Amino acid sequence: MSADWKSLKFKAVGRPFWLQNDSQLRYALEKLERLGARTGSFMAELNVPGKGRMRIGLGQHLSVLSYKPETPSKKDMPSVSRGLHASEKIVFFPFCEYPQGYHRSRLISIDVAREGLIHFFNTGELSPDMEWTEWEPL
Repeated sequence: MSADWKSLKFKAVGRPFWLQNDSQLRYALEKLERLGARTGSFMAELNVPGKGRMRIGLGQHLSVLSYKPETPSKKDMPSVSRGLHASEKIVFFPFCEYPQGYHRSRLISIDVAREGLIHFFNTGELSPDMEWTEWEPL
């Protein structure tokens, strides 16, 4: 695949979605959201070559975005969305059959998460319309 192709992976085995434009990404997200509504929530990971990876929680009305730069630095640290929920309850979104836990305070609406992922797809940057905080693994 050439450098302008990006991939969206949601399971350990099988082919990812190969994407060239945000229309293809929107289509893939709609398909995965319907799958999550039927089978339970999970995460999908978008890889933007040269920039990093961003995961999105799918299958619920609330979601989370987590970002890992290709080359972490003091300026570009792993980050996670910051939501409005105060509870420290942990919510799990499986990724490639392994549960990924996030504090409920990191949850945002699926619509905001989708637009944040599309912004990253198009620019390779975190959306300035969202609040981000340094990611700390649970």
